[in-house]
Amino acid sequence: MVYLDLPPYIMLPYSVSSILVPIPLFLSMLKNQVNQQQIRTHGVLAESRRQTTKHQSEVTLCTWRLDRAGATIARAFETLCLVT
Repeated sequence: MVYLDLPPYIMLPYSVSSILVPIPLFLSMLKNQVNQQQIRTHGVLAESRRQTTKHQSEVTLCTWRLDRAGATIARAFETLCLVT
């Protein structure tokens, strides 16, 4: 009997009568693997979106701080110009 080597966890006998029975089982297992991979991918994407949002918030805060610092420097320069 010859065996058809599919994924490492399945060895199906290669004959017409024996290969027709396991096909639905094989397809079901394949579908489960695809679903699990999609779940992992969605988890990675969600984490990536969360990190991106966090970084955008940090950039916004830094920009706001730079704006405030620039305004403070501008006021100090105006005051210095008025005094002299």
